[in-house]
Amino acid sequence: ADPFVLHMLLRNAWRCLVQIVEEEGIPKDDENLKYVTQLLTLGLSAREMLEKKNYQMPKMTRDVMHTFYPRIASCILEDMLGEEEEGTDERSLSVVDDVLEAMCTENSICLKVVLYYAYHRLVEGDMAVVEQILTMLMHGVRMELVREEDFIFSVISYLMKQKTLEARMRTVLIENFLLELVEGSPFVHEHFLHLLLRVWPRLPLKDLQNYVHKATTCGNQEEHSKIVELYRTLWNALQDPKSKILDPSGKFTFLVMYLESEDGLDGSGW
Repeated sequence: ADPFVLHMLLRNAWRCLVQIVEEEGIPKDDENLKYVTQLLTLGLSAREMLEKKNYQMPKMTRDVMHTFYPRIASCILEDMLGEEEEGTDERSLSVVDDVLEAMCTENSICLKVVLYYAYHRLVEGDMAVVEQILTMLMHGVRMELVREEDFIFSVISYLMKQKTLEARMRTVLIENFLLELVEGSPFVHEHFLHLLLRVWPRLPLKDLQNYVHKATTCGNQEEHSKIVELYRTLWNALQDPKSKILDPSGKFTFLVMYLESEDGLDGSGW
């Protein structure tokens, strides 16, 4: 499905779930949620249908309506109750468990909705829940996460917009998520470089050096040869306090030239 269409459907599914929770309804009985879920099922199956020339309408899995959505509704309710209490730093969702992990592994709709939920909590500043969800997903569907480019791009965009990058945010989003995906994805590799370009003045020097070193030494060096060369230039600059690779405006000149060239980066996100 087109990323923008997919986002629209996910947003509508989310609104349906919030309304169901507010009205104390049952997800499996909501006709609007059923309709949006059927559209999601069709959208996520469309490419395979065209490739195999199988034009039968795909059926949504019963577990999505009867088991998965009630769990997400429970998360939403916990969020609402949590917002009424002071502080959410150590809050933990009771339904983030092996069952939810298995659903995300087996069903792409479940994974998409959970990622949408994770991004929603990220925007709300609920880093405890974001950490819990990403830890679960990295354990169960790590290889699938590499292909979730819209979510990855959204996380990177979120980090770029932050005035300060606190220690927990760096640990959850950079060290335990993005850096762990760099090895398996040129997309993540390049966008992570873009992230470092934009936020390096907000990072502790030691952390920045560690990020560059890991991104330089992981993965298939030949496959990522161009991007690795840029990382190595950046790494050498970080080792030399007198390096002239920093221009007066505080940007890495060679990286700016790369990102503004025809090989520059692009993405959509949420």
